[in-house]
Amino acid sequence: MAGSIAPGDHNATAIFTPIDSVDFTGSINKVPLTIVKEDANVTYTGQYVLYTSSPSTYSATAPLTFTVQESNAVPNTLAIYDLNPGDIRNARYKILVDGVATSECSNLQPSLVTADTRVGTIGCIYTFSFSSSQTGIAPTITVSPDTNSYYADSTGDTDFPMSINLPNQTNLITGGGLLVNSASAGAYAGDPGVKTNFGFNVKYNKGGTNLQGNANIIVRRSGRL
Repeated sequence: MAGSIAPGDHNATAIFTPIDSVDFTGSINKVPLTIVKEDANVTYTGQYVLYTSSPSTYSATAPLTFTVQESNAVPNTLAIYDLNPGDIRNARYKILVDGVATSECSNLQPSLVTADTRVGTIGCIYTFSFSSSQTGIAPTITVSPDTNSYYADSTGDTDFPMSINLPNQTNLITGGGLLVNSASAGAYAGDPGVKTNFGFNVKYNKGGTNLQGNANIIVRRSGRL
């Protein structure tokens, strides 16, 4: 039903028209009807680590691409298994970098991968920039439903870090990616079977005496980050 009726509060109207108008009169009754939003899962399909084109270039352009699946298409995950799936093309998403979305990365409508209306893809081209005093950055990428989306907050790769760096740097380590939790423990333990994303870059200062850099690790537990 969510595929043809927008989410929100509606009225369902029942109209009774009698065949025998002598003994019965007609009537109309309205009852409230609430259409809730569908659930979906997003999976990042792009790069986690990027390098600029040269050591003197402080920007890198890359596609941010995702597969979007109706929860009905991804059973046995943390997504709610929905026996009545909607049409993923009714979703609208925005991709934010450190909390900011550009017009090119907003109001993204999934394109179908096959004839299956439960699975689609979204994406946009984004240019990452940093200052000449930095050797790299680790921005956080966030995916969330945009205005007029028939889908609520998604599960999956909704928040994760990337690593953007200068190439051919000496005394530099960098990386990024994900781990699938199997025996996570401690104060910030993640749920089993869920991804923990990370990105980092570390470099010695000019004097070669101190390591400087940053790391971004996203742990997911009970629907929280």
